[in-house]
Amino acid sequence: MWPRSSVMLAARCSVESATRSRYYPVLGCVAGRRCICSSLEWGIRQQLNQYWRGTVWCLLLLGIFCLSGCASQSPQPADPAKNAQANEVLFTALGLVGTPYRYGGSSPDSGFDCSGLIQYVYAHSADIRLPRTVSGMYRIDAPTVTEGELQAGDLVIFATESRSLPSHAGIYVGEGRFVHAPSTGGSVRMDFLSDSYWQRSYLDAKRPLAAR
Repeated sequence: MWPRSSVMLAARCSVESATRSRYYPVLGCVAGRRCICSSLEWGIRQQLNQYWRGTVWCLLLLGIFCLSGCASQSPQPADPAKNAQANEVLFTALGLVGTPYRYGGSSPDSGFDCSGLIQYVYAHSADIRLPRTVSGMYRIDAPTVTEGELQAGDLVIFATESRSLPSHAGIYVGEGRFVHAPSTGGSVRMDFLSDSYWQRSYLDAKRPLAAR
């Protein structure tokens, strides 16, 4: 049998823990000894994890913008007007991350496919009217740049279905990342060009902001 004093202490601790957890976000009560409520601890940890995930994501987007504008290996265009356009393209593309993929989609309300996303971003941020298809974008009269010369706002093109035919595209946002609408069931997202899949299918890059 447990001593009467121990039973009374445990009961008092349980009552105080229930009362305090109703009004205050604490993990237990202090009645001579600290009592830990594991269910409250788990819930608070979940909320903190969600909060920090959102904070880290926002800081990541801000960091990409700063680095893409300052990194020596990816300078912005010298023309102030082109620089402003590149920033607008960058902000617009990043702002659409998370928009659902939809085949044939070309607006935030309807969703995007890969070429619809690119056409929307360039039209609304730089007043540049690009073709609706990836193959059409591949043939635009704009400078071709190497992977090492990429700048924020450049168009990256992939041959995902064959080794020579353009079939997918995205918008480069700096620091080796690009924004694109990948596939059915997904959403607009950022990926690394260095990922093995994208390296295997990388075809070319264009600079629409310097189109002739």
